[in-house]
This record gives sequence, structure tokens and C-alpha cells, in this order.
Amino acid sequence: MITMLLSVLLNLASAQQLELFPLPVESQKVMTEIAAEMGEYFDVGFALESYALEVMSSGDMSAALKTKVDSLIEKRNEDLYPKGGVYEAVVYKVVNKNNGSLAGYIVYIKDYIDHALWDGSGVTVYLAINLVVVDYVPFSA
Repeated sequence: MITMLLSVLLNLASAQQLELFPLPVESQKVMTEIAAEMGEYFDVGFALESYALEVMSSGDMSAALKTKVDSLIEKRNEDLYPKGGVYEAVVYKVVNKNNGSLAGYIVYIKDYIDHALWDGSGVTVYLAINLVVVDYVPFSA
């Protein structure tokens, strides 16, 4: 009897958890749609109908997310070496306004190039909740 009750409670908890936390496939779809809607020039003020963007501090990030962000920055630095590098990276979590569930992350990386005509550049990386890159959008001013 107790075993059956525990089983029912665990199944209920699992069902509720699935509603609050999207599966990676759903997250990838949402983040792909957000990337397409944002376009080349990411803007935190861009009005997303169903999702809110929240800046994350390094203390808010999981170890896995920190590692992913560090690897994205390192890759960008390698791509720009020896003429430039990353000077700023901001991580946003994308949250569903209706139920508060996490949809994914946006990593906004700004970089510099040592050239007289350089006027700003970088990359916006869209990550699903399982930290898979769903879109990688370079930009330049």
C-alpha cells in the first residue's frame, strides 16, 4: 500500500515537472524561433510575446553553463587571434512568462578587432536547456 502510494506520488511529481520544465527538443524549437525572431542584431529590449530575458550573474549559473560559456568565449578569442578578442559576454536566461519555466539561454558576446574601421562586432549564441547550440549568429556594426 505504501509502495503504491509512493509510486503514485512520484508519477504525479514527474508529470508536474514535465509541465514546468520543457524537454530539450521543445527548448531547441523555442530557442530556434527566438533566434529567428531576434535576427542579426540582438536587443535585450526586443519584445518577446511569451518570454522574458533575465541577466544571469556567474553565481546564478550552473557549473555546466559556466563551462559552456567559457568555451564559447575561448572559441571566439581563437577565431579573432591575433587581431582581436572578446571584451564582454552577457548571459541571459529565457523564461516563459506564463509558467516561469526555463526555455534556454542566450550568450551575447561582444568583441573587438584591431582595425581603424572596426565599429563593433560579436556573436549571439542561442542555447537549449541541455546547452546544445541551436543558433550562432555573428553581427557587426
